[in-house]
Amino acid sequence: MTDWPKDPDGDVFRSLEADGIDLTKSYPVDFFVDFAEWPPSDEAVAALSAAYEEVMLMDEDEEDVPALVVRIEAVLTYEFVTETQAKISDVIKPFGGYCMDWGVQI
Repeated sequence: MTDWPKDPDGDVFRSLEADGIDLTKSYPVDFFVDFAEWPPSDEAVAALSAAYEEVMLMDEDEEDVPALVVRIEAVLTYEFVTETQAKISDVIKPFGGYCMDWGVQI
């Protein structure tokens, strides 16, 4: 088993590895963008859409919580996930947003 960092992202990788997920394959990865106030401004959505190809504004997810999601097809690595979260946060920070959560479509 890989020695993942002891943080929430490392926890997800440990769980994926324990479930037998092949981390050498490419998967759609969803990065969830949070805001202090909902809904995000049109300018915030436009900024993300200019930086990323697939940006989705979802009214409600399965937990009845609206979401702004950036989806990127990629091979899962810890570096990819943490660097992408930081880049998304940099783009959206001027609009009161940040990205700390992600999930993978398997």
